[in-house]
Amino acid sequence: MLYFCLIPNKGANIGHQTDDHFNCVTFCKKNNFIFVYHPFIGNSANFENVLQFKTLFEHNYENTVNNVDKIINIDYLMNDSINLDKNILNKLIELNQSTSKIMLFDSISGNEKYKNILNFNINNNDVIEVKKMYRGSLLPYYKNIVLTEYICIHIRCGDIVNDKSRYLGIEYFIDKYKYLIQLYPYLTNIPVYIITESNMMYDDILYENIKNCNIIKIDEITSFYYLVNCKYLIAAISGFSNLAYILGNLKVIKPPHDWNCYWDNLIE
Repeated sequence: MLYFCLIPNKGANIGHQTDDHFNCVTFCKKNNFIFVYHPFIGNSANFENVLQFKTLFEHNYENTVNNVDKIINIDYLMNDSINLDKNILNKLIELNQSTSKIMLFDSISGNEKYKNILNFNINNNDVIEVKKMYRGSLLPYYKNIVLTEYICIHIRCGDIVNDKSRYLGIEYFIDKYKYLIQLYPYLTNIPVYIITESNMMYDDILYENIKNCNIIKIDEITSFYYLVNCKYLIAAISGFSNLAYILGNLKVIKPPHDWNCYWDNLIE
């Protein structure tokens, strides 16, 4: 019997940690392995009690690690360099057929080796079905900061302002807001909450160009509550934006060249 547990990437933020989590769960579901939930760590540990992911799993690291017969790591499976992906999956299937309780336990921090396992034998549609299950199960737990319909604009700024692959520029978000209003004129009169970092420097431009504008520079947890409960999201190229879209019941304008997987309610 194979128990599958991977430590989240300590250096990654919650968007990337949850993306890895969804892939792990999908892989286990598709291959009939038991997924063992490990808490978020590093800067994302404060999301542990917010996201409630742990409540979905019978097997958690704390109640499982001392009840297995053997613990192995990924390196144990990677001795054969020929047809590596296929051989690893075959080895995992063989372990799953064992009469012993075996935990595959490893860290995904700072290396790509786990992807030799997870990215084999699953596809986007598999992952999407898992994400839909999370949305349906957990959305009622997420506190609604604004008890009315509103638009959110997520502007990643300070830490990526020099990253040309991710920084979209303030005019992008203003243009997308105007496009949204053009599509749905009634939205002109509803509140707009711009979720951003404390060092975002374009407040005056945003107030001038966006009606009913409220700029929110606050902690990640409160930012998450704003994003996940909005009705319309203009998203950044960000795993955090994508996490809110995965878990929230909302319509979204996704950013160009985004690496995340969207599946429903796309405005464009």
